[in-house]
Amino acid sequence: MRRIRIIILVGVIVATAITFTSCKKEMLGTKVVTPEESVSGVETNGKLLYEKIEKFCELNKAYKAGVKTESVMTLSEAKEIIELTTNYEHGEHMTVCEDVVLDTLYIEMPEVDANGNVMMSEVFETYAALENSLEAYQTVNNGVVCSYFEIKMPEIQSQNENIEVVFNIGEPSNDSIQEYPGPFVEGDDWFWGDTVGRCYDSIFFVDSNAAKELSKKFKYIPNPPGKDYILILNNVEHVSYTPYPDEIYLSKYTYYEDSNMESCSETWLFCVYGEYYPEPCIGYEEMNCYWRSIRRNITLSNAPLHYSPVYHSPYHECNIEDRHLFGFNEKRSVRVHTANVTYCGTSWYNPHSAE
Repeated sequence: MRRIRIIILVGVIVATAITFTSCKKEMLGTKVVTPEESVSGVETNGKLLYEKIEKFCELNKAYKAGVKTESVMTLSEAKEIIELTTNYEHGEHMTVCEDVVLDTLYIEMPEVDANGNVMMSEVFETYAALENSLEAYQTVNNGVVCSYFEIKMPEIQSQNENIEVVFNIGEPSNDSIQEYPGPFVEGDDWFWGDTVGRCYDSIFFVDSNAAKELSKKFKYIPNPPGKDYILILNNVEHVSYTPYPDEIYLSKYTYYEDSNMESCSETWLFCVYGEYYPEPCIGYEEMNCYWRSIRRNITLSNAPLHYSPVYHSPYHECNIEDRHLFGFNEKRSVRVHTANVTYCGTSWYNPHSAE
């Protein structure tokens, strides 16, 4: 468990512009530090975020102990601190996972006054409700790993609107993410999804498919700059891109069309219409095509989707998901891959460095 120093507070909690945070288990974060990123620069930002989280933990502990507060904060400050703290205390982003998909919890929105502020006491209560919901979720979904929490506040305050907590869930990976360090080779012919395994291997069962194999190529692999460093996330944003422009599904997915398509495939992600038996097979050359396409459109620093649309956070990880969509037009059966992209800012910090 993570050790956090708690200062005993007496009296009324003083108002501070901070970010909410709970005090959680120890997280060994990981992000490859590029030559452009000096560790000292990353640590500076990490220290500021960590201090916000630690301060929130102290105030929250005092509030739970009965200390009263009349302090307020803006809604954007509340969003920031809840997100920072949730990722710090409950985000297992140091664990490499497979079969990663998005899920959502809904938390009651705190009351916002005429000036756009919320009472700090209500922020504490909101965070407690989030923790309780997450605990219940993990009890029901035993064994899943939750990470990369994005807090989405409703744009307009109303009685029926809730906070959306969007996050990744997956299973801890037993495979080496670097099993296939480069593009796919001959023999890497995989079923689209659902039906697991390689297309032409009826003897040896392999618990995988094309979506899983593509996801392995774009996993974030932890690599802390030193011992006891933690990875602090901010401005987390999830976007699911689809190559299929059906309005029925556009409330959940963002349609994107590659303006510089390669000739090896009709769409930048896998998309095929009609009934198939067995399921569609994606050959290794076409797998390489999608691999290059994801890099060209998402992961490279000059890619058009490298930064998120709202917070402009940089690309962090991409998980490919197989989806079987059923429309109401002439193309009733559509099998696609969606690119579920996690964007966020990352900062390393060693809380013991000053001790």
